[in-house]
Amino acid sequence: GKVPALKLFRDFDKTPVVLSGDLSGAKTWLLGNGYPLVEEIGAENFQRYVDSGLKLAVAFLDKKSENFKQQVDDLTAIAKQVKGKISWGWSDGVVYKDQVKAMGADADTLPAYAAMDIQKRLNYPFKGEVTVEALTKWSAGVADGSVEPFYKSQEVPKEQKEAVVVVVRNSFDDVVMDKTKDVLVEFYAPWC
Repeated sequence: GKVPALKLFRDFDKTPVVLSGDLSGAKTWLLGNGYPLVEEIGAENFQRYVDSGLKLAVAFLDKKSENFKQQVDDLTAIAKQVKGKISWGWSDGVVYKDQVKAMGADADTLPAYAAMDIQKRLNYPFKGEVTVEALTKWSAGVADGSVEPFYKSQEVPKEQKEAVVVVVRNSFDDVVMDKTKDVLVEFYAPWC
């Protein structure tokens, strides 16, 4: 083989992987190859996902489900197809039900899927029929930016006839950033 080279033996895969030639990307290569492609996300490994710089797709699973092993196997198949573009992991959707909701997914139906851009603090819930193909396409779209992030917002009011109007997240740019009008905005949350 080429010199210099790194050969990585892993306890989760019998086949070692080799990086040869230019070793300037060794740290990224080690982070991408030194750990299982899909594993349970927890305190002991979350920082590694942060350090990867990739968005993180999370499957919220019910560990007691009879389909649990198949679901993890499916995640591994998906992760292989999008490796290096987005990371995949799984979490206990029963225990972390509030996290499922916070990410914009349906916490009452497991499995639920959502991705996060850790650096930008954005979430991308998966909506649709759960298939390996659909989840692969969705996670690739999250990675390349073609899937829009989820923003918690009320619906845009259908009719507003007063001088003072209600602006929500999805109407903010159209109303507030309109350069043809002078606008004064009062920000408040109805639950405060």
